[in-house]
Amino acid sequence: MQRDSVDTTRVGHWIEEARAGGAEARERLLEGYRNYLRLMARAVLTRRLQGKVDASDVVQETLLRAHERFGQFRGATEAEVVAWLRQILVRNVADLVRRYARGGGRDIARERPIEEELERSSGALAGL
Repeated sequence: MQRDSVDTTRVGHWIEEARAGGAEARERLLEGYRNYLRLMARAVLTRRLQGKVDASDVVQETLLRAHERFGQFRGATEAEVVAWLRQILVRNVADLVRRYARGGGRDIARERPIEEELERSSGALAGL
C-alpha cells in the first residue's frame, strides 16, 4: 500500500495521542493515508462518476469525516486505521452513487456492489 509518510512504527503512538486530544497526531496519522485513499477512490469511482467528481474530492471528504468522527474509532493498529478509512471512503462513494442515480435513469444490469469493486481493486493494488 502506498502511503504519504506513515511511519508504521509510530501508528499506535499517534492513535493514543490523537485519542488524548492531540490534533497534530491525528493530522499526521490521517494525512499519511491520503495517497492510498486517492488510489482507492480512483479504483472504485465508475466512469460515470469520474465525469462528475474528482477522486481528490472524495478523499478530502473522507479525511474530513475521519477527523470529525475520530472519537468513534476503536482500533489500535495500522490495519484497523486502514480498514476504518476504507469504510468511510466506501460510504462516501455509495452516497455519490445514490445522489447521481437520483438525477437520471440507472442501468441496473451494470450495477455491482461497491464492496466487490473495492476488493477487486485492492487485489490489483496489492499485485503492484
